[in-house]
Amino acid sequence: MKKTYKEIFLNAKRILSDGGFSFKILKYLNKEYDFIIVGTHGTPIAKLAMIYMRIKKIPYILNLDGALTYTLRTKNKINLFFREMMFQGAKYYLTTNDESIKYLKSFGIKEDKIFKYRFSSILKKNIIDKIINLDEKNILKMSLGIKEEKIILSVGQFIYRKGFDVLLKSKDYIDSNIGLYIVGGKVTEEYNRLIKDYNLKNVYFLGFKSKKELEKYYKVSDVFVLPTRHDEWGLVINEALAKGLPVITTNHCGAGLELIKNITNGFLIAVDDIKLLSKCIINILNNKKLRYNMQINNILVAQKYTIENMVDDHIKILEIIRNGKK
Repeated sequence: MKKTYKEIFLNAKRILSDGGFSFKILKYLNKEYDFIIVGTHGTPIAKLAMIYMRIKKIPYILNLDGALTYTLRTKNKINLFFREMMFQGAKYYLTTNDESIKYLKSFGIKEDKIFKYRFSSILKKNIIDKIINLDEKNILKMSLGIKEEKIILSVGQFIYRKGFDVLLKSKDYIDSNIGLYIVGGKVTEEYNRLIKDYNLKNVYFLGFKSKKELEKYYKVSDVFVLPTRHDEWGLVINEALAKGLPVITTNHCGAGLELIKNITNGFLIAVDDIKLLSKCIINILNNKKLRYNMQINNILVAQKYTIENMVDDHIKILEIIRNGKK
């Protein structure tokens, strides 16, 4: 793919876990551009940029990959004040789902200033065009050393926010012969303790996998689960859809709220609901017709949410903003 952009690295100094900080950003904000788009709005450098542009009356567009309205109840008043100040300084807004639009409107943003685009990390060529047959699955399973007939897959960092402890506890209600594969890091002491306490069988923690390696695990699995306690989007949902996997996630997952419809292509459940999670997993694994319909529907959803469509959405949005015709 031809490179059509120039990146600039500021050698910013890291501040806690929120990213870097550098006053050098101000030098670039004073140049002439057709558009200035601010992403990763929670980082110190993005906050500095927005405050500076608001003071200097420099127009900018704020991009939110996702936002969840429930977080408004968990933020203190000082944080909400500064967030409102930075958000209201933008001229237009780009975001990914209806939940994020509600979030922006809660800060007094007018809906005619907000544009929604399809968010994805998947190219059109990465989406399967038909459901993977049993023979192909079995060949892939042999190459990966997988022996279980049915597979539950989850992918993400091994951190509390991802809710893998909930998934492990739900495994206690599921047939022990079913394999649970969790990809993303080094197994923690907590996870090992849960396996021992619940006497769980056929649970596997896999470290980092390349995109090509991970694709094989998506293909051999029967259901994808992201039991997250908070994900403003969650691109692993897009990856699972691209391989036609039924998806179970929570109502605190931005991608889930936008892309998953109960029974149609997966299930949305409440955070930390162990028993409901296990019931949904069992329902999908034991109901071949339901699983098949979900697979077909998810391939169709994935075809709409591609990088190509995301680019096309941005081009159209920026043309509308340029021409002022919304």
